[in-house]
Amino acid sequence: MKVFMSYAQTDVLLAARVAHALRSYGSSFGFEIWDDWGPRLGESITDIITRALEESNVMVALLTPAAAHSDNFRFEVEYAIGASNLIKRVVPVVVGDFADYAGSEIHRIFYNFRTVRLENPEAEHPNVKQIVEGILGRPVKLRSKKHDVDENRVPNEIFLSHSCVDHSFVTTLADVLRDHGVPVWYSATELRGAQLWQKEIGKALERCDWFALVVSPDAADSMWVRREVQVALTKIQYDEKIVPILYKSCDTDKLSWTLPIFEKIDFSEDFDAGCRELLSMWGIGYSPSSKP
Repeated sequence: MKVFMSYAQTDVLLAARVAHALRSYGSSFGFEIWDDWGPRLGESITDIITRALEESNVMVALLTPAAAHSDNFRFEVEYAIGASNLIKRVVPVVVGDFADYAGSEIHRIFYNFRTVRLENPEAEHPNVKQIVEGILGRPVKLRSKKHDVDENRVPNEIFLSHSCVDHSFVTTLADVLRDHGVPVWYSATELRGAQLWQKEIGKALERCDWFALVVSPDAADSMWVRREVQVALTKIQYDEKIVPILYKSCDTDKLSWTLPIFEKIDFSEDFDAGCRELLSMWGIGYSPSSKP
């Protein structure tokens, strides 16, 4: 999904901070702040912007006092709204109160839109949660991107839910986590009978304080994995501590329709990159040499 950011030229530094914050979540949620608008032979600036708008799926419109008086900003917004077959969603991001723009043409244009207020425009890392939700059109849970160790979030023990078919990947991942000082529990046997689930797995679900789900087609088809996910979603100790780990793409609705709201860690292309991102959640640096 390509996201076009519209803003006044004088707001370029603010737009860069917002874009940087959004890019840090783009890979997890499947969108990119698209800036590959290099001119083609004979193209004018208007042609370049028009092409970028036509090739984007969502517009984030950064509404500031300068933007409210910018002809270029209004052109881009009106084009996006008119190109309903191209731009699927327009997200107005307001600096200040929307009421402050009353009487302006841009206020009239955005009057029936659901606006997002940018609470901390001067911050180096603006809070972009509502913007991400606007881009995706659904609620999300974002992890903090800070890299300082938060003692309250470092796991006491992670429950690693998986299909036995993915056992080799899970064993490797568990070994890496343990080598980095993160305790892990997972079923080290392929036995998933009712007695084992009720005793060992049930006790582990009660004891652990983080829940990591290895997502794959086999996991999606596993009755036991679905049961573990259902239990985790009801337990307060896992609130904001559920992490989908994408091993192989699949229909996650088979596991739970709520999974898309959680920010996933992608291991499908690069194991080291996945480990680095996962460990950074707890302020832990990844040492590839620790991988078995």
